[in-house]
Amino acid sequence: SNEKYKADIIYKALYALQLPLESLANYIGLVFVLITASAMVRGGTMTALELKQLMLYFEVVMEDVTLIMGIWMALKVAHGGSEKTAEINAAPAEDLSGDITDFAGEDIVFENVSFGYTEDKTVLKEASFTIPKGCVTAIVGENGSGKSTVTRLLERFDEPGSGRIMVGSHALSDIDGKAWRKSLGYVFQGNQMVEGTIRENIAYGAKEGYSEEELISAAKRSESYDFIKEKEEGFDTPVHVFESEFSGGQVQRLAIARAFMKDADYLIMDEATSGIDVIKERAIMEAAKEKMEGKTLVFISHNMETAKTADHIVVLNDGCVEAEGNYEEVLNASETFRALVG
Repeated sequence: SNEKYKADIIYKALYALQLPLESLANYIGLVFVLITASAMVRGGTMTALELKQLMLYFEVVMEDVTLIMGIWMALKVAHGGSEKTAEINAAPAEDLSGDITDFAGEDIVFENVSFGYTEDKTVLKEASFTIPKGCVTAIVGENGSGKSTVTRLLERFDEPGSGRIMVGSHALSDIDGKAWRKSLGYVFQGNQMVEGTIRENIAYGAKEGYSEEELISAAKRSESYDFIKEKEEGFDTPVHVFESEFSGGQVQRLAIARAFMKDADYLIMDEATSGIDVIKERAIMEAAKEKMEGKTLVFISHNMETAKTADHIVVLNDGCVEAEGNYEEVLNASETFRALVG
């Protein structure tokens, strides 16, 4: 999507220049023909009538040239779209194979996991840590330390380069991928809305036959209910992806409501409250803990006050696990954590 957005910007810029460039080329050609033909008329090699006929032919030719340029641009646009479609179709399908479906409520353990998006850039370096079942785990660290990569690996958007991720006694790669994702709630920083209504966005991925009370409860827990009710159409208010009338913080709260609505066994929140004010952030995190009581909540946050409330904290530093444990343990063991806490 980002690549297409950049390509569209270039296309629009070129399209805006198309008419001026066509006119400029037309005028330059016209001036060249007039100068050359006038010299020929003065030299006696061309009559005034022939000059007039030449100008008429020139206009016909330039119209055709302009038409050909337009066709060429349309072909290039179609070629770009076809090329991208072919690239997507040729991409390997996700490997979500696995036959294990009984895994809910188990510890998640990273065992010497290494991962890099390119061969020359390793993001995680033999990282080993535990996300205890039924607990609230905070993953903290400086930017670029590998926090979001951990969530991508948990979602199976990527597979470890080496090492393995265990869910209880099972390797994550041996678990049925669709069943695993159904057990997860995932909230990240970007725009997570789809075209439809607020109701459809919150209920996206929820079990069939949900009640209105469940929808309202999810909205209230995510601090979304008040601004939804302010809308004339309430839960039936249209949501547009690229021309949203909602603020970034409101979009985040709707995404959190969706995660609450799903009622997952594991909830992963990657900077999910970064655009939300402190008071609402506290209320949402408390609601998340209440909602996930007895289940597993994993969150990434730069707010150390929020991190302090976690049962378990994992500190990452340059892709390595610097410390893990409760607040006091990581405070004593990790220089990075002490710096983050200030």
